Amino acid sequence: MHQAQLNARYYALFLAFASLLLGFLVIIGWHLKLDFLIQTTPQVTPMVYNSAICFILSGLSLAVINYSSRWLYFSCLCSLLLFCLNILTLSQYIFAININIDNLIISPHNLTLQIHPGRMAPNTTIAFLFVSLGLFCLSQKKQNKIYLFLSFLCSFCIISLALICLFSYLANTPSLLFWKQFTSMAPNTAIGFLLLSFCLVMTIYNMADRYRIMIQNWSPYLITISTLICVILLWTILKIQNIYGSDEKANLTAYYIKEQIKSALDNKIQALVLLENRWNNQPHMSFDAWEANANTLVAAIPKLEAIAWMNTEYAIQHVAPTQETLWIESNDFKKIKLLLQEQSLQHKSLIIKPILFPKGENGLMVIIPSYVDNQPKGFILGFIDFSSLLTPIFTTEMIKNYKFHIAVNNELFFGKNSTTTNNISIIALDFTLYDQKWKIEVEKPALALKDNNQIITSNAIIILGLMLSFVLFYTLKNTQIARLRLKEIQKIQAFSSRAQQLAQLGGWVWNLENNKIWCSEVALHILGKSHNEAWMSAQDYLKFIPAHDRKRFIHDMQERISNQQSISETQTICRTDNVERVVHLEAKTTRRRNGEATEITGIIQDITEKLEMEKQLRHGQKMEVLGQLTGGLSHDFNNILMIIRGNIELLQIESSFNNSQQKRISSMLNAVERGSELTKHLLGFSRQKSLKPEIVNFYELMPNFIKMLKPTLGESIEITMHISQDIWPVWVDIMQLQTALLNLALNARDAMHYQGKIFFKAENYTSIDTIRSGKTKILPGDYIKISVVDTGEGMSPEIQERAFEPFFTTKAVGKGSGLGLSMVYGFVNQSKGYVTIQSEANQGTTVTLYLPKTKSAIHTTTKEEKTSSDITPQINDAKTILIVEDEESLREMTVEFFKNAGHIILQAPNGPKALELIENNSNIDLLLSDMIMPGGMTGVDLALAAIKANADIKILLVTGYAKESLSMKDLPKGFIPEILVKPYSLVDLQKKVYELLSTVK
Repeated sequence: MHQAQLNARYYALFLAFASLLLGFLVIIGWHLKLDFLIQTTPQVTPMVYNSAICFILSGLSLAVINYSSRWLYFSCLCSLLLFCLNILTLSQYIFAININIDNLIISPHNLTLQIHPGRMAPNTTIAFLFVSLGLFCLSQKKQNKIYLFLSFLCSFCIISLALICLFSYLANTPSLLFWKQFTSMAPNTAIGFLLLSFCLVMTIYNMADRYRIMIQNWSPYLITISTLICVILLWTILKIQNIYGSDEKANLTAYYIKEQIKSALDNKIQALVLLENRWNNQPHMSFDAWEANANTLVAAIPKLEAIAWMNTEYAIQHVAPTQETLWIESNDFKKIKLLLQEQSLQHKSLIIKPILFPKGENGLMVIIPSYVDNQPKGFILGFIDFSSLLTPIFTTEMIKNYKFHIAVNNELFFGKNSTTTNNISIIALDFTLYDQKWKIEVEKPALALKDNNQIITSNAIIILGLMLSFVLFYTLKNTQIARLRLKEIQKIQAFSSRAQQLAQLGGWVWNLENNKIWCSEVALHILGKSHNEAWMSAQDYLKFIPAHDRKRFIHDMQERISNQQSISETQTICRTDNVERVVHLEAKTTRRRNGEATEITGIIQDITEKLEMEKQLRHGQKMEVLGQLTGGLSHDFNNILMIIRGNIELLQIESSFNNSQQKRISSMLNAVERGSELTKHLLGFSRQKSLKPEIVNFYELMPNFIKMLKPTLGESIEITMHISQDIWPVWVDIMQLQTALLNLALNARDAMHYQGKIFFKAENYTSIDTIRSGKTKILPGDYIKISVVDTGEGMSPEIQERAFEPFFTTKAVGKGSGLGLSMVYGFVNQSKGYVTIQSEANQGTTVTLYLPKTKSAIHTTTKEEKTSSDITPQINDAKTILIVEDEESLREMTVEFFKNAGHIILQAPNGPKALELIENNSNIDLLLSDMIMPGGMTGVDLALAAIKANADIKILLVTGYAKESLSMKDLPKGFIPEILVKPYSLVDLQKKVYELLSTVK
């Protein structure tokens, strides 16, 4: 998971949980009636209960989306519930219906002045519909750019609605809050929408990274378009407010006055009703007690000026306080006699009539009839100073600039009769209160008198908004381009840094003015310094150069700078950890126009491994050439030995010799045997020697070998041995392994001058990675590690470098052939292993053999014992034998030998001529051919052609190389020709030929 995706995910989860917390706090506030949890200040609209539920659903859905993609169906379900709740709420506004979903859980305690208490505001429901659409798009399992685009658009629409709401509160512009006379979006609801919108944006980036969708390219366009939409929407609202805002404000003002009148009258009328109830409940109450109660109410309730008792004859009998008796009795109640009679007949609870107080104040007279056994007893009259009651209402900030007219039952008792002119228009609100018909008229300015400040504000907003959009687009686009370029630069830098690390190539800059050198990380690593030591002085760098080479280095640098030459230098440095490395420097000088050098910029490369690999490559190529040379020489030498040995044997057959002559012949044959052994050593070095591998058990091999070795080395040599437990078996030629260990022991004895200690150790060894030991590279695998350690005089590095070369020896002339270690090298390499030497002068030598562990149990087959193996089979009939040999002397000797035995002999110097003889003679019994011949046809090729021409022909191949070096892959399945390795005796050749001729195919 990328760091950018992690950041977006964590931000989204934080904002989602913040939305959840906001919803839960509001719900707690409603249940516990804690107003500070549901509204920001007492004067503003609180967040309703259903809005809190919607925030909880939204927060849960966003948390699930960002947490895991396995629960997307739950998020989709939350978005559908959110959509259903808000579409139903919005339908109530559009179709003017009430489906009772506003107060399902709790009844609001402080929204009694609203038309529909508990109902979400229209703009709130629209914002939640955008939220549900965005959540639904993000809940899809198969995301694409369309879903993310729609979610992004929804988030900015939500931001727009929330910002407009907050702007209206801050700018005291209520027309932006309301739709008609309905409730407004609460400030904390707007803040919650900001949280949700930012959470949606972070979720979009998280989903884009999760599904590998590139959204960075269109993000600037979408943000700019959304900003334009927000600006245009705000400008449109301000324009509408400028055109129709006064109507809306007048409607709101009239509705506000209505609610204030109702609220002001409620407590006063309820007091009069209470007094009437007491009078009815106590029929024997005296008028003195009644007056006392009435006086208490008048004193306790402001603006309730007086209370009177009117009998059924419509005459005033009692007044409280008594000083108001005169002006109350002076009123002509005959005008309302008919109305009171009608009220009595209909058993109505009260009637309200305008009245004038003595000083001309407008008032209301509230008449409450009193009944005993459904018979009228009298009337309670309450006189309310309505003008003083309305004064606090009309001085509020909201309505103090408006003129009003209030009429009850079409009778004006506050304000003047309304008139309509060109500059004045009237907004009227009719309603029924306490069974009376009320009418409130509000005067508003005409369109020509609108506030110019609002026009200037709206025009300024659109201009600044357009400018902001273009600046925002330009900034985001350039930021995006800069970010992409920065990523490309970072990728190039990372690639360059990685390449420098792989190439062990670092950079450096030498400021010649302050004599300071800056080094890159790789350069510091090469020098063995830490990364926080990037700067050093030139004197500090000179400390890395060996003392004997510093003067030369300084002189060369100064000379090349003065001669304006580029710097190319290979030198040995000593790191801070005292490890010597070989580095190569390349640099160029930066100069001013006057030619003065200011700095040197260059690279430093550690070429220690490179030089070591080149050295190993040269050594390997040299050993390979020596191997090919010795292999070719041994082949030719085998032919020469064959000629000598064969002719000597022919002389023994054809002639009789005395004892002295027989000794000379035996001496010659011994010399041939010594030469044969020499060629075997050479073939061993060139990895062409015939091996007979088998499973070797070191628990059996090593003790027997040590017993055999002790008499050979002498008593002055102390031999010790250690074999680790559970040592693995190996698949090697046991005789060649013993010969290799013997050669190493003899070399160790000679190096110790026949006195010292030799230690043999065999253990299991596993190489996990490719390792280097000197010039040898050991590949990963399981090996048996055999070490031969001596306490001799050791080897210098120069001698170690040539130790495995054939004929190289440090012994005196006649003391060694120089083939011992070369034979060990060839045997180990031919066995798929490795050999290393570790030695220092006067510190002894350790030679280690790494032989591969057998991968599986290998079953060996024992050769059948032949009875009378020393007896040559007898062939009674003469056979036709084709002899193919490019060495003429060897061919003639072989032809003569078999002719003397009475066989018919055909001969050819190469394969093509031999093939002609085979095709022309179908009676050839045996093909005796050399393996390597001129003419473009090998012995194997000739054998294949001979089998095709004559299926009954017997094949015998001879070679001076090992059997393992021959290519047998093209021979027919199940057919393996007999092979005889040179040098062989004529008797051995005769035995092999007769064995083949005597067998039935």
